[in-house]
Amino acid sequence: MNFANIKWEENIKLKKLLKNEKEFKIQIISFEDVQVFFHFLKFCKLEFHVASNFSKFEYNNKIKIITSLDFFDHNCKRIILYNNTRVKDFIQIFFNLSYNEKLSFLNNNKINHFNNKLIIDSFKNKPLHFLLNINEISYVENYIESFDYLEILILISLIKNKKYKDLIKNIEEIDHKHNNLFKIKMKIDSLIERKIINRNFKFLISHKLLEFICKKINFDIKKL
Repeated sequence: MNFANIKWEENIKLKKLLKNEKEFKIQIISFEDVQVFFHFLKFCKLEFHVASNFSKFEYNNKIKIITSLDFFDHNCKRIILYNNTRVKDFIQIFFNLSYNEKLSFLNNNKINHFNNKLIIDSFKNKPLHFLLNINEISYVENYIESFDYLEILILISLIKNKKYKDLIKNIEEIDHKHNNLFKIKMKIDSLIERKIINRNFKFLISHKLLEFICKKINFDIKKL
């Protein structure tokens, strides 16, 4: 996995704590695999040792990482338990990645960048390995299939003009059968709720993805 260009800004307080404190017992609570946490520590230039049955720990300034209390060592002054089952006497800290950090990771590791925002928006609390393993092609196809004809007409109209007063006119120019204000308002609310557009009618999806959606009704937005 490629972690280049990830700034790890979401966990600045944790970084400061690990760098400045000489003694601590911290428990990391996270959806992410422990390997992601290792990359965070490397980015912070922190020395650490991963405890196992086959390793011997030297008592220096290194941080000892354990995933089970079976490896707990009372003599170690700087210890991190990476485990989601809360343990008394440990300070619990959540380790999460920001939206931009997840996006940087997916852009590093996925070929088709246009739908990475869509994947993150759809699975906000899922870890990186889950996001990485999503079948992009089938997921995007299913996503595009979820848009109905009127919703796509609204999106096409918003490409031309983002003013609400012109929206109906734009839709009628494309297809005069769709002029029901109530239905259009309902569809707009749905698009906002699904984070396709915001309340100012600004698109929250990429231009490339918008192009794919419009192709569902054989409309080429490049002609606009």
